[in-house]
Amino acid sequence: ISFGQRLNRIRNHRDLTMKQLGTKINIPEWQADVRISQYESDHKTPRKDIIEKLAHILDVNEFALDTPDLTTNYDAIFTMFEYYYTYGLHPVKIDGKIYLELDRNIAVSSFIKDLNE
Repeated sequence: ISFGQRLNRIRNHRDLTMKQLGTKINIPEWQADVRISQYESDHKTPRKDIIEKLAHILDVNEFALDTPDLTTNYDAIFTMFEYYYTYGLHPVKIDGKIYLELDRNIAVSSFIKDLNE
């Protein structure tokens, strides 16, 4: 999942419009929604200081917006949460062993959404 997709998901979760988020990080109102749209569509990559501002306004750790490095424990766990959110992937215990299971409803709707994009 890209930076823009994560930004979009978190912004929507916080019930903010692109314009609202943009003005909260001091982008002029007349270009706030365009700039956030560029970030969310991955056409423009924000500078480190902008990412820090976005994370502060969205009340998330800046790592939540960053592309995870799966060689670190923190990012690997974060990626598991992404899979849970996107596909309903969750651990289940069967006969004393732990397995990962997909929520069929979430996985199917996510797959269909990906096909339509």
